[in-house]
Amino acid sequence: MKSLTVLCFSLFVMSCSMEIYDVDEHYYFTGFAGKVMPLRPTGRISEDQSKVANPCVRTKFDDQNRVVLFEKYLDGILFFRHEYSYAKNGKLAGAKILDMRGNVREESF
Repeated sequence: MKSLTVLCFSLFVMSCSMEIYDVDEHYYFTGFAGKVMPLRPTGRISEDQSKVANPCVRTKFDDQNRVVLFEKYLDGILFFRHEYSYAKNGKLAGAKILDMRGNVREESF
């Protein structure tokens, strides 16, 4: 019973500290986690810091805090871009992927 209480408290604290993102703003990060889509940005930085960070990740979020735009820059040049769409059940539905050569491919999930 005690471990269940600790687990519930931990989950509560984590949910309270979760950042809520404005859907109209871009957010900047130093990197990302994961090898499957959607990629998850890590290491939040300010827009000013992003101008000297290498690499730099620029993202946008939807009203449910899901990543809808993910761009990775190296030396100030766009390396790749992902645009994500989600199904009504919240799962990833598709991704539009642009690489540094301008090639675009779309994936459905």
